[in-house]
Amino acid sequence: MDDQIIKAFNSLPKPSQSNFREVFQNHSTVFQNQLDSIRHEITICIAYDLNQAAIMLTNHLLEKFLRDVVVIEESEIKKMLPENQKKLKDAYKKRSGSTLDNLNDQALKLKIITNEQHQQIKDYVLTIRNPYSHGSSFQILKNIEPLKTLTGSLSDGMDYKVTNTQVNSFPPLQDFFQQLQAKEDAIKYFKFVDSILFSFYEEKNGGTYKRQF
Repeated sequence: MDDQIIKAFNSLPKPSQSNFREVFQNHSTVFQNQLDSIRHEITICIAYDLNQAAIMLTNHLLEKFLRDVVVIEESEIKKMLPENQKKLKDAYKKRSGSTLDNLNDQALKLKIITNEQHQQIKDYVLTIRNPYSHGSSFQILKNIEPLKTLTGSLSDGMDYKVTNTQVNSFPPLQDFFQQLQAKEDAIKYFKFVDSILFSFYEEKNGGTYKRQF
């Protein structure tokens, strides 16, 4: 069993340098707050081509960021001190039932995000966040062009014909094409969400982040 484990372990994929280059700035920058560990895990997922995992974590990052900053703004606290915990707790309770759409709208109202960021979040909720969160390959792959495939059987006397196959509604093809689509979606989605964090901490809090490398 140990030999099998070692063999399987040694066959695990190695990180992609080209992927890592795409997110190096994000990986090497920390905000010194509760969002750093999630951001770090996302960049590792992207480096190892775990793109569907990266998308799911980016969903988490986006909603956590919006909820946290909205709660802090609405609690009206000026410093993150233990004695302010009750105000924060009450504000979190108030927002416990808020959807991502609610938080996005409130973040715009509070000027946490710009109009352009607000609209892009709405677009990504429809095109990336919801389809991956709900496991809807039909939506994820809706823009993939039909493939020409052969159909027929030996019992029909080798009578094959060419047919157009819709990838998003044909499960045998979904896994492969979803991996390809996730690779395209993961990096742009994460870099967009992280850019919101960069602009927020730079403009609102005087650039309270630093580079590690």
